[in-house]
Amino acid sequence: MVVVACSPNAEGPAQSTATPVACRDAKTGDPCDGSERSCVDPCRRASTRYTECHAGHWVVGTVRCDPPPRPIEAGVVDPAPYVGADTVGQPCIDDTQCDPLEHGSARCSIYAFTIGPLNPTGVCIDQECDPARTDCDHGRGVCNAGLCLPKCTFGRAGESPSGCIGKNACVAFGGASIPADGGDLLLGYCLGGCATDGDCASVKALCQRENGRCVSSLAPFTKNLGDSCTSADDGKACACRWNRTTKVGFCTQFCRIGDACASGWVCDAALPEGTATAQPTGLAGTCAKTCATDGECAALNARCVGGAGLATKVCRVEDPSP
Repeated sequence: MVVVACSPNAEGPAQSTATPVACRDAKTGDPCDGSERSCVDPCRRASTRYTECHAGHWVVGTVRCDPPPRPIEAGVVDPAPYVGADTVGQPCIDDTQCDPLEHGSARCSIYAFTIGPLNPTGVCIDQECDPARTDCDHGRGVCNAGLCLPKCTFGRAGESPSGCIGKNACVAFGGASIPADGGDLLLGYCLGGCATDGDCASVKALCQRENGRCVSSLAPFTKNLGDSCTSADDGKACACRWNRTTKVGFCTQFCRIGDACASGWVCDAALPEGTATAQPTGLAGTCAKTCATDGECAALNARCVGGAGLATKVCRVEDPSP
């Protein structure tokens, strides 16, 4: 394939001055002060040029949106700058809207997963993130199991989640023990959220109601709510809530707080006691069996515990799968 590019900068690095140059006016080598981290300039109708502030100087990429070249100062090549796409969480219908730098890791969720779109509304994600960090893509996302997923937040006092587009659901991150934005809000990520096939119509998929995800074809789940299951059953025989160590758990059902579950079961977002005073309406959860003793949960490979915002104890798997 022949790639047609705009002419590269002919001016070369500019002489350093005391006055920072605005991102959209910058040439490679012009000074910057960090007040603007990056920008994407139109170069052709379907192409862009990426510019980033690195070590006090602007670095300009090419029309093909390759990463900016490493700046060379005093003969020393600096480390490659971070080149997050700054698109995670934006609505999309194709990959080009999510990956202006053409690195290949930022994708539209409609095409990012082998089993289908997962989300009822197409949204930009990144298939790479640093697992040692919680945030990703300059704070737009949450790094969960190596995926940079759109960030959402919800209130400790039961304020409804915000940050997910369309019908995409907000899932509590890390047991919701991580505060966001000053501590009054708790952190989550956007994933799944369908209840009917109609919810997945815009992404041309079907709703796997058991786990709330939009898929290309429905899995023939053979197990029912409350059946014992293993990690190998998850997404194949049922939506399995399993322990990371033992790999066993029980079959559950996707729900949102406020939804009704089967008799003797409640919708639970798995918020640990003490993290919140209420479970926010609309937050993603799974159906959990109500209980009074551990013995009532033994068949589910779970324990009977209390949770934030619950009026009763429920059966929960310890150290559950993400």
